[in-house]
Amino acid sequence: MLTGKGEPTLFPAQVTKYLEALSEFDFPFIELQTNGIHIHEKWEQYDEHLSRWYELGLTTVIISIVHWEAEPNREIYLPHRECYIDLSRLIHRLHDKGFSVRLGCIALNGYIDSGAKLEEMIRFARENGVEQLTIRPVNAPQDTRDTEVFNWTKEHFLTSYQFESMKNYLKLNGTELMRLVHDAIVYDVRGQNVCLTNCLTLDPDGKDIRQLIFFPDGHLRYDWQYEGAILL
Repeated sequence: MLTGKGEPTLFPAQVTKYLEALSEFDFPFIELQTNGIHIHEKWEQYDEHLSRWYELGLTTVIISIVHWEAEPNREIYLPHRECYIDLSRLIHRLHDKGFSVRLGCIALNGYIDSGAKLEEMIRFARENGVEQLTIRPVNAPQDTRDTEVFNWTKEHFLTSYQFESMKNYLKLNGTELMRLVHDAIVYDVRGQNVCLTNCLTLDPDGKDIRQLIFFPDGHLRYDWQYEGAILL
């Protein structure tokens, strides 16, 4: 999965270079995580890039969201604008280009925070033909340099009751398909693929590394927040 601390599609030429470098290894799945805003708003500009990325082996576009409705997504991703993008249209456009689409939904208190809301999120995904839906509760590192962001995030943590409500909904209404690293569980809910996971990247007892992160200084790390999590 290609991702970053910022929005990767702001630098489409860089995405192309990464995909060109990866092409010789014949990875069966290559994914790009994005908020989708630039792709949607500048479709004519990104249409050519998307075609090239598909040729280079990009299989899945992951769209980061917090809700199935436009207004909650606007509050988080476009707070200084009046409108959010047409999410359904973006999904269908990406499908037309040949991509699979995953919705990566961050669960926040006041947004997706219950089994009932998760059911509506699943309904939206199914109605739009979304191949995969991932739900993960918001989290924040304790050792943070941005107090304002940390405090906002802490205010929007799910309560244990809210998280259990979603877990119980999936257990009662879904069929467990597989378990991934870091306690991620994939379910089938009436034909919709749903993965319930978390934002944790470190597991002292685990043998699997969840991610490899290329930092601008040339180092390869496996965690965002700890400088000591370095491989090269």
